[in-house]
Amino acid sequence: MPTLPPVRINSQTASIQLAAADATCERIVFVNDDVNGLYFLEGAGTAGPLNYTYILYAGDEITYTGDDAKQAFNGAWAADGAGGCQVTKVTNDGLTGSVHNFGSLKNAIAQRLGRSNMTALIPDFIATAQSQMMHGHEIEVGPRGLAVSVPPLRISDMLATETLTPTDGEADLPDDYLEAKLLVPQQTDAAPLAFRPPEVFSRLGSAAYFTITGSVVKFATSQTSPADLTYYAQLAAFTSDTDTDAVLQKAWHAYLYGALAEAYEHIRQTDRAERYFRQFAGAVRSLNNRSDDGQMSGSVLVAVPDFTP
Repeated sequence: MPTLPPVRINSQTASIQLAAADATCERIVFVNDDVNGLYFLEGAGTAGPLNYTYILYAGDEITYTGDDAKQAFNGAWAADGAGGCQVTKVTNDGLTGSVHNFGSLKNAIAQRLGRSNMTALIPDFIATAQSQMMHGHEIEVGPRGLAVSVPPLRISDMLATETLTPTDGEADLPDDYLEAKLLVPQQTDAAPLAFRPPEVFSRLGSAAYFTITGSVVKFATSQTSPADLTYYAQLAAFTSDTDTDAVLQKAWHAYLYGALAEAYEHIRQTDRAERYFRQFAGAVRSLNNRSDDGQMSGSVLVAVPDFTP
């Protein structure tokens, strides 16, 4: 299927379908050229100020590839304007071969950059993008210094389980630990332990709570039985061209956008760097949203600093 001519959707405040679900679509690009913000919604539903995936401001562009491109998209503008949204569908991204591992990702980035003198730096750009996904990252863009954030990536594929055995009420966290989701003692009918921040935990004497300081989990001193920690684990660094991970399999363009943002920042092409960083942030948010939708229950453990026992 060839690249289709761009389709223009005029701005309006009522929700409108920007693109229908299409199983043949391999890549789709949305550009908001209206002065008003576009409430952009992935998937079916009514887009608006109370229901959107994120907002595309004037000049913002976002691209979806692979399975992400096959879903429906809807939108509504904050106000009517003279512009709209330009939608372009393509079936070939212009890249040689498919992107499914570290080697093909490096090739895809090199083709996009078109600069042979930067080839040796591409692994560093990818590693930086991965670190930003794991821990989150924020930059200031535009003359007004508006903040754009990549949220920490937290998807179900990153969940791991480790058995912790406390000694004197303490146990070391796993080396690849990022964030706790659940901690349950290995006792019959045991309830999950509740997290409390260190300053609150120190005032508690109940075995129903735990806290984390640095790389150590602290239990009540009465807790001696092992406990199963379910946590978000850091994705492994790429070393071999055959290496892959859940993000490459689900949404490789997240790595592409993050690495390109770093590459253009490196050569001081700020406009391009900011554009790719926005797309990077959108790709990570999309991964998180889809993972949240797919999980039936459970949530990340959240500190409650004002808790009073």
